[in-house]
Amino acid sequence: SQDPFFIKILNFISGRNENVYLIGGYLRDLLIGHRSNDIDLSLKGDVINYGRLMADYLKGSFVLLDDVHQVVRVVIKEGKVVRTVDFAEIETDIENDLTRRDFSINALALDLKKFIKDKKFSLSDIIDVTDGLADLEDKRIYAVSSNIFKEDPIRLLRLLRIGHKLGFLIDEKTKLLAVKNSHLIKKEK
Repeated sequence: SQDPFFIKILNFISGRNENVYLIGGYLRDLLIGHRSNDIDLSLKGDVINYGRLMADYLKGSFVLLDDVHQVVRVVIKEGKVVRTVDFAEIETDIENDLTRRDFSINALALDLKKFIKDKKFSLSDIIDVTDGLADLEDKRIYAVSSNIFKEDPIRLLRLLRIGHKLGFLIDEKTKLLAVKNSHLIKKEK
């Protein structure tokens, strides 16, 4: 990536001991040549402290999203553009955590410590336990599990947003699953 913001993040990570993985939409978009302002990272360890340290390093704002599940956000304003870095704790291992993501194209990971050390990248470096690379190549959105919308109904909206943004087709099983769970999106009073 030629993204100066991402390079700053890599510089921060290279000076630390924790294993950090790039996951989600930024990696997906990077693979298809799109630019994204939001970066998702997973790591094993004290996510809250790591997020605070990165916020200081990037001169950004630290936001605690979920102290129980160790989820934090760093927000940086670059002129009129707002960039975010979200951190989540790896509960068991990265492979297991990827199976709990929403869609296969978002369930990809890259070991950033290895990437920094090797100074190169190939598709074989991508951790892909849900065939997300094949779905990315086929321009298809596929639900990782049948529970994704029950766990987080906002994913119903994300499904449509990602499909529209990328011009990807929604897999038939995923479409049926979305229709079946559409009642989970309720109108607020």
